Order: sequence, then structure tokens, then C-alpha cells
Amino acid sequence: MHVPYSVPSDAILGLGIWICEHTTVLPFIIIEMRTTHHRYPSRSCGLLAVCTFAVGYVVWMCWVHSVTGVWVYPLLEYIGQTARVLFFISLTALISVYYILGEILNNYIWDSSRKQGGFLTMLSPTWNFVKRHKRKFIFTGVFVGGVYLLGKYAQRKIQEIQEREAGEYLAQARRQFHFDSNQRTCNMTVLSMLPTLREAIIHHLNSDSLTSLLKTKPANKLEIWDDLKIISFTRSIVAIYSTCMLVVLLRVQLNIIGGYLYLDNSVTKNGTTPLAPPDVQQQYLSSIQHLLGEGLIELITVVKKAVQEVLGPLSLKQCLSLQDLEQQLTHIRQVVEDGCASSKHKSLSWYMMPDEENTLASQACGLTENDVTTIKLLNETRDLLESPDFSTVLSTCLTRGFARFLDNMAEFFRPPQGDSTACSSPETLVLSPVSLPLAKIIPIINGQIHSICSEIPSHFVQDLLLINQVKEFAANVYETFSTPHELQK
Repeated sequence: MHVPYSVPSDAILGLGIWICEHTTVLPFIIIEMRTTHHRYPSRSCGLLAVCTFAVGYVVWMCWVHSVTGVWVYPLLEYIGQTARVLFFISLTALISVYYILGEILNNYIWDSSRKQGGFLTMLSPTWNFVKRHKRKFIFTGVFVGGVYLLGKYAQRKIQEIQEREAGEYLAQARRQFHFDSNQRTCNMTVLSMLPTLREAIIHHLNSDSLTSLLKTKPANKLEIWDDLKIISFTRSIVAIYSTCMLVVLLRVQLNIIGGYLYLDNSVTKNGTTPLAPPDVQQQYLSSIQHLLGEGLIELITVVKKAVQEVLGPLSLKQCLSLQDLEQQLTHIRQVVEDGCASSKHKSLSWYMMPDEENTLASQACGLTENDVTTIKLLNETRDLLESPDFSTVLSTCLTRGFARFLDNMAEFFRPPQGDSTACSSPETLVLSPVSLPLAKIIPIINGQIHSICSEIPSHFVQDLLLINQVKEFAANVYETFSTPHELQK
């Protein structure tokens, strides 16, 4: 029994050579049968020897697979265990049929040739044998033809499976590369927009004028200090909230656009209208201005009210430790977020994107095709912003942001040099009993906005960009919008 060539060999030699190699032996077998009288053993002994050889061949194939991990016949790689057993049984039965057929032909040829001479007389028993067993020959032909066709069908299916697997692998690699590139774009976009956000916050919460007034030693010094206290805490807290919102909102928007662009580049190459034309991208991404404008103003109002409620009663001379400061910030955050839950805006998502009614009303007349597509993108984004998963991700970012803010503040709560409690370990620093008057904490808080909203990658921004929940949420968004069947629903 011949071991089939591997796929590369078939590709080189060609199917024609492969068929000739396996069929050339047939005429020589016929010549040998006519010229050589074989003495067969008893039928049972012969079949036993043939079956023993077939079983040995099957065992050899299994041994080759156990050593190399490759089946001699590639078909066995794509069928189940039961199908393999049936294949081996069919192989053994086919060999037995060939053996019996050879024995019968040998006996008929040589028994008749001994009795009567002549070429035609010699062939007559063979012809009679064929006529008597024509149904068997037809069945055998149909069986062999069926096996051949089944083999060709299996070969074509195997090739289709391999091509499909290769195509899926290349598509997945291409999509992964596009996704990674999109995430780098997200990070760079966040860093590029932080200066604009910082300037907007400073514009609405300007503490320089109050600082200048304090230098003139006015009569209402305490009132100015109270105003400076509220503004300093408000703009640092607003900076934390708005930076976290900017990070997660840009992740959502750019991954939605990235998914559409991937489909435009890989699916809709047949001249159809692109899913996200450049004009639509520009209109859609310009919605981030709500966070830098009306949303930011509303956020400042809410945070400022919470700061006045929590820190307003505190005296400038009151000393606060790092733990006290953490408690005050937690209280402010609770007031802000609980207030959002009970207000008409329902959640923090309103500060990032306006209500659906306002968006549609502003474009109710004269809508173009691009406007309709932009509204569709905005509605899809709004659905994501209002989802529980997004709320969880935003809450995680805020928790990490306030924790990093406290880490920055901890640098100013170090014990004095030479103090026996001084220690450089973070654990001792966090638990440090050092307290500072609120009047000394205010200038420190006031300057934290430059660290929070820094275009140079700082620990604060890097922590937000590297949060695993943010990465996983971005991957889910991209996966959803880069899958064709999702967009067709």
C-alpha cells in the first residue's frame, strides 16, 4: 500500500502524475495473472493473512500519528473517531474483496487454459464470469466511483476549510492591528485635548484675581479666603471628573468610528456609500465640545454647590490630616453623584452628551444624509453612555483619579525632617498623622489642576489610560461596531 504524498508534493507533481503512479500497476497485474499461475492457499487462510496485513497497516498509520501528530491520509484529520474506525473497516473489507477477486480470476483463467487451447477459448471463461457476476461488478464500480467522488469532495472541503481558516486568521490579525492603532490614537487625542480642558476650567474658576486681591491686604480678607477655598477645591475636583469623562468618552467615540472605518476598509469596497464619511466623522467627534462647554459649566455648578455644602463650614485654621482630606473628598463626591441621580439629568453621562431631544430638535429641519448618519452615531453613543457597563467603567476611573490625587497630596503631608515618624515608605506616608491648616492646603489644592490636566503624560493621566476595565470596555465597543451583522440589525 502506497503512502500518499503530502499537499506540497501534490502541488509540485500535479494530480495527473499522482493518478498515473497509482494506476500504472494495473496492466502489469493483468499480465502477471495471465503469465503466472498462482497457487492460492485456502480461502480462510488467505483472508486471515490479508486481514492481518490490513490491521498491521492501520496500526502503522496510528503509530505514525502518535509520533508525528500527522495522519498519513489528511482526510483522517478532519473526521471523527467513529468515522476513522469505519474508514479502517472499509479499507480492510476492500483489500479482502480485491484478494477474493484475484483468486477467482486466477482460477478461471488457468483452469480453462489447461482444458482448451486458443486465445478466444482462454478468454471465454473470463467473459462468462463477468456476465454471471455483472451485478457484483456494477456494485463494485459504483462503490469505487463513490469512494473516488467522496475523496474528491473531501479534498475540496478540506481546501475550503483551510482557506477559510487562513482568511479568518488574516482578518483577525488585521483587525487587531487596526484596534491597537486606534487605541494609540485615543491616547494621543486625550493628551492633545487636556490643555483645552484645563484652560476652560481655569477660565470659569479663575483664582488668580483672588490671589492678587489677597496680596493687597483688603478688609474682607476672610471672605476672599473663603471664596478661594471654594474655587480651589472646585476646580481640582472638576478637573478630576472632566478628565475621567474625557478619557472614557473619547474611548467610546473613537472606537465606534474605528469600527465603522474598519468595515469601510475591509467590507464595503464595492463602491457602496461608506458607513462613516469624513464629514460625518467631523460632525460626530465635534460633539465632544459639549463636555468642554455647556456640560463643563453645569458640572462646575454642581461641584461648586457640593463643595460649599461640605467645606463651607470649615474654618481656615482647622487642621486636616490626609485621612480627613480623603473623607471630605469622598463626601463631596457622594453629594455630586447622588445629586445627579436625583436630578433631571439622571446620570453623569449628561455632562458628556446632551439629551436626545435637544440633539434632534437642533437638527429637525433640512437633514442631509450625513446628518442622519451623525444622529445615528450620537444615539448609539448615548445608549452606551447610559449603559450599566459604562457607569461601572466611569466609576472605576473616578475612584482611580481621586486615589491618584490623594497620592499627589500626600507628598505635602510628610513629617518634618528629623522627625522620628518620618519614613519614605508609601504605607507610612498614607498613615502619617501630619495635619495641615486648611489655609495651607488651599494653595496646594489650587495648583493640582496643572498636574491633573497635563498634556505631558503624568502619573494621573497614565493611570487612567492603563485601567484594565477601560481597555476591556473599549475592546467590546470596537468589536461590536467592527462586526458587520451587528450593524445590519
